[in-house]
Order: sequence, then structure tokens, then C-alpha cells
Amino acid sequence: MLKAALASLGEVDTKAAAALYHEYEELLERADSSAALSPEVRKAEEALRARAWAASRERLGQLRLTGAIGDPAFQLLEAELDRFELDTEVRSRW
Repeated sequence: MLKAALASLGEVDTKAAAALYHEYEELLERADSSAALSPEVRKAEEALRARAWAASRERLGQLRLTGAIGDPAFQLLEAELDRFELDTEVRSRW
């Protein structure tokens, strides 16, 4: 399944295709049992990701408090962060 996704993206020469190719390539590597992350590495990765998310959310809150962005922009960006977190959490389980 992931190999088919990689093959379909290999024919497209755009920045978006390259990003998706890299994403699927990483998923395929993680799905390979020989490349599975150890529990320690996985825990360290999760801690780094949580730290980055917290910093992003803190900065977003600061932008809202200072008036640099209004409520509509805040809500849109917050929803984007939520989707990114969910997507990343799902992919990290592979």
C-alpha cells in the first residue's frame, strides 16, 4: 500500500509531491520491523513533539493577546494545529 503511494508520487515533480514522498517514505521505513523505533527513542520523539506543540500554542496565544491576530485567525490557526497534531500522532504509531 505505502509502496504504491510512493510509486505514484515519484512521477510528479513538485515541492508538494516531494514532501508527500518523504512522508510516505518515512512511514514505510517505520512499518519495516527492522527500522522500528525503540520505546526509548519513541518516548524521546514524543517529548520533543509535545514541546514543539506547546511552544506553537503559546506563541499563538501571545499573538491573540497582543492583538496581532483576531479571533477568526486564531481559531483558524488553532484548528490547523489540532489537525497537525492528530495527523502526527496517527503517523507516529506506525
